[in-house]
Amino acid sequence: MTDTPSMTITAIIRRLEDLLTCPISLAIMKDPVIDPCGHTFDRLWIHSALLKKQECPISRQPLRVHQLAENRLVMEAIEWLHELQPNTESDIVPEILSDAYRMRMETLRQHLGQNWIKQKADTCHDACC
Repeated sequence: MTDTPSMTITAIIRRLEDLLTCPISLAIMKDPVIDPCGHTFDRLWIHSALLKKQECPISRQPLRVHQLAENRLVMEAIEWLHELQPNTESDIVPEILSDAYRMRMETLRQHLGQNWIKQKADTCHDACC
C-alpha cells in the first residue's frame, strides 16, 4: 500500500479484505478473536476447529477456547470495510477528506500495513514457534 491520497477505494477495500479474512474459513471475519500468539480467527470457525483439535491451526501450539479474546481493532477495521464498500463507485479517495476520515485511514494503514503484519509474524515466531 502506498501513502498517496489518490489511492483508490477499490485498492483499499481489496487490501482490507485480504487482511480481514479468517485463515480457516477464508471469508471476512464477523466476530474476530485473537489467540495468545497474535493469530486472529473468526470465533465460530476457531471454536469449531478447537472441538476437533485443541491447538492453534497456524502455530500448532496448544490452545483452548478460554484463551481467545475479542479482537477489537480487527472488528473496527471490519466495520470500516463495510462502511467503505457502498462507496466503491467513486473509486478515487477525494483529495479533501475530513480530518477524522484521514486520521482513521492513517490508523488503519499503520495497524494493517506490511510492517505491522511482519512484526506480528515475528512476535508470533518468537513467542510460540
